[in-house]
Amino acid sequence: MASPWDAALRYLGQRDHSEHELRTKLARRDFDEDEIENVIQRLYAAQLIDDAKFASACAISYFHSGLSRRAVAIKLRNKGLSDVNIEAALSGLDDDDELGRAIDLARSRLQKMSGIPQATARRRLLAFLGRRGFSESMCYAAVGKAFDEQSNSC
Repeated sequence: MASPWDAALRYLGQRDHSEHELRTKLARRDFDEDEIENVIQRLYAAQLIDDAKFASACAISYFHSGLSRRAVAIKLRNKGLSDVNIEAALSGLDDDDELGRAIDLARSRLQKMSGIPQATARRRLLAFLGRRGFSESMCYAAVGKAFDEQSNSC
């Protein structure tokens, strides 16, 4: 059986992990809590884990994949990151116009929906934006704007 140190290094070799994720994975492998704590401390000392940097990198990745700030925060919280790290990561995001992002996403998705009845396309766009964490009012505003632009361009 591999040591907890070896297991942690293997996990980190696959991708970055938060402290919480590593603790959970090591605990699932039935390593002793004291061993896990020792490994976590060694990883911090070796600068192999850093929850603040991890939160920032994940936030940027999620945000650029089209998720809202709210959805990014939820994903980071699910990774076991602290509110302080989440708040710092969200403050590092460079987009102040979330409605503009939602409109851009709706506009892009609407272009792929040619031939679909308007009511169906609206419903699908609202669901699409909702799954990305945008508020209901923002979803309706973005979808309305995308349809307005589409009808004006014809």
